[in-house]
Amino acid sequence: MQPQNICDLPDDILIHMFSKICLSHNFKTDIWKKELQLLAVCKKWRNLALLRVYRHVRFSLGSSPAYGQQSVSSNTVTVDDLDMCLKTNCALVSDAGVEKSIKYIDILVNYITHPFVKLNKIVAALQKVTPQWSGVRYLTITFIDTQVSDRHINNMALHVENITQFVQAFVELMPNLENIEYRGSSDNKAVQLLCGSLLAAFFQNIKQFISSQTLLLFEALEFKNITHLDINLQNKDVTHKAVFSSNTLLYLNMRNVPLGFNWAMFTYKNKPPMIEFTNLTALKIRYNWPQFEDRSLNTTNARRVEHPKLNFPKLKILNIINHDDYQPIIYQGLFPNRLHILRLTCRTNALRWLKHANLPQINNLSLMVTASHGDGHENEFAAIDQIASKATNINYVDFYVFNHEVLYQINSTDYSSITTLNAYPSVDADAIISLIKHLPMLSSLSLFNVLVTKEQAHSYTFAFSMYEPENLVPLNKNLKKLVLVCHDHVFTSADFTIFVGHLLPRLPSLVDLQVRKQFSGTVIKFLDEQISRYPQIKKVKVSSI
Repeated sequence: MQPQNICDLPDDILIHMFSKICLSHNFKTDIWKKELQLLAVCKKWRNLALLRVYRHVRFSLGSSPAYGQQSVSSNTVTVDDLDMCLKTNCALVSDAGVEKSIKYIDILVNYITHPFVKLNKIVAALQKVTPQWSGVRYLTITFIDTQVSDRHINNMALHVENITQFVQAFVELMPNLENIEYRGSSDNKAVQLLCGSLLAAFFQNIKQFISSQTLLLFEALEFKNITHLDINLQNKDVTHKAVFSSNTLLYLNMRNVPLGFNWAMFTYKNKPPMIEFTNLTALKIRYNWPQFEDRSLNTTNARRVEHPKLNFPKLKILNIINHDDYQPIIYQGLFPNRLHILRLTCRTNALRWLKHANLPQINNLSLMVTASHGDGHENEFAAIDQIASKATNINYVDFYVFNHEVLYQINSTDYSSITTLNAYPSVDADAIISLIKHLPMLSSLSLFNVLVTKEQAHSYTFAFSMYEPENLVPLNKNLKKLVLVCHDHVFTSADFTIFVGHLLPRLPSLVDLQVRKQFSGTVIKFLDEQISRYPQIKKVKVSSI
């Protein structure tokens, strides 16, 4: 029997329901009114549901499409709507008498012109409820495609006053704020100033700071209590002015690490011989990866930067993205015995810094290597298997190849650990067969420039026809995904079709096949018929370029 009234629902269901209520929606719908009715009923369970609802207050400034979707300007909230939203939210909080138990403040700014004026309206509404929100520990601000006029973006004078008022008011209202997070796609100097000002205002007691965008800092600051840091270093203001204690950090994520980064922002001394991250358990580093021309110009200067030795005695998770040969050297201390998850994205010539590393046993390995250089990297390639030999579970060893020399080296040496290969140089039928046979652990193969001649197609057709289908020796028992892309007009589509049709019986584990070429419709139909003979292939995409 279904409850006839919301009041008849069990308390545990009500708690779950009301904990997910968002206090503001598009005011041009009836959803908002219905939620207010639910909140009114919710007061009957003040000790159960209401407290939980108001521990997280969200102010949504704008229409409420899904994240990333376009919004029609006519649906944006007017100033009157905003005032009504703030008045209703804060009145409910005040009526419940739970402002001191609120832990989270979540502000979403969506498609609003002059967003910083609106932020100060929120502050004014909060000040009317209570002079101090002492229980708030977490602040999240999200800007989604905020409209700031192009002619105003670089005119900081238009925004500094509003931002300063907003930050000062938050310091007075929420003196115990410990966690600040900025999310959003807006990245202009005004937003950078807002993030930097919030970080600076709470620098003495901030424990967690997350920002997807860059920061503007106007003074040198020392952050001695921070434990979780997720920061964008594209603006060198941060690396030059901020100092974060390496002893307190538990989690560190650095985005857009610049050329010549020397880790000095994690020490109070001037270029010490070693920086020890005493308690750090998770480290993620995303380096800038400039174009080849920039690398060749800056490599010499980058290597002149003096880098201290690093030590991570408790590190368990390491994720390095876009590491190149000119980046700061990562010392052996980066691989302590506690390390059990390693994710690495680098170029082949950057593998040399792992060549002699005393790697511990790794429980979970994800390795993505871009091989875009010429000969002479056999030793660096060997490091791939050296790393993989230490792993008990390999998610993927992903290889991107951009020239024939590297592809030849892979095809002529035993790199049994490679599970994913993406090759952009031209490959003929012989090379395809050789790669599939030569890499026994290969589960995904993408070839973006396939050339199959008439002679090769008929040669393999003859070779395959000498065996009954059930007696064919598999080329590879692990290959699950095969992508073949053909741009060249030299060979005919029919030859390619014949080759693929006779290749499929020798790939028993194949479940995903994608073929793209400038085919005629009849050839596509013929290839579809070939593929239909193999029901184990669940995902098939045959298309023309």
